[in-house]
Amino acid sequence: MITLLALGLPGGAGTAVLLGAFALHNVTGGPRFIRENTDIVYALIIGNMAQALLLLLVGMGFIFLAGYIVKLSLKLMIPIVMVLSVVGSYAITGNMVGPLTVVATGIIGWLMRRYGFPVAATVVGLLVGGMAEGELVRSMQISGGNLSFIADRPITLVLLALLLASVLPRVIGSVLKRRRATR
Repeated sequence: MITLLALGLPGGAGTAVLLGAFALHNVTGGPRFIRENTDIVYALIIGNMAQALLLLLVGMGFIFLAGYIVKLSLKLMIPIVMVLSVVGSYAITGNMVGPLTVVATGIIGWLMRRYGFPVAATVVGLLVGGMAEGELVRSMQISGGNLSFIADRPITLVLLALLLASVLPRVIGSVLKRRRATR
């Protein structure tokens, strides 16, 4: 939540959905977010505290029933969850667009999981991709189309170095794994 409020970057799937909800209401996350939208920030903080307290109370009362739900077989649980998702999407939209969207995204998610594509990264990419593209276009307009402005900013260089430091070990590991597999 801190990275969402301070930097406009979602830390997980839940904050990515929240960032998408902010975008629908023309509220942009980032460094100016806390200063310009203090009412939203305090509402989120107080809401999180109230949610934690209610979750404790409901969780303590629900724990015994949840024990029985967990014992249900997946053959019974999966159809129940699918039907509730489709019915809930129809209740929200009031037309068939909601259920069709749920079914289509469910099939796409199943295919992605089956063929090894990261589902969470795709959701975050769909939610943040448009904003990132807009900011890149704005940066290119400010710099006059010159990419050398990246080297002029030390914070940008540090962020790029951190990005490379987080990506390179995985890339190097996969290359080494492929080489071992070919030998």
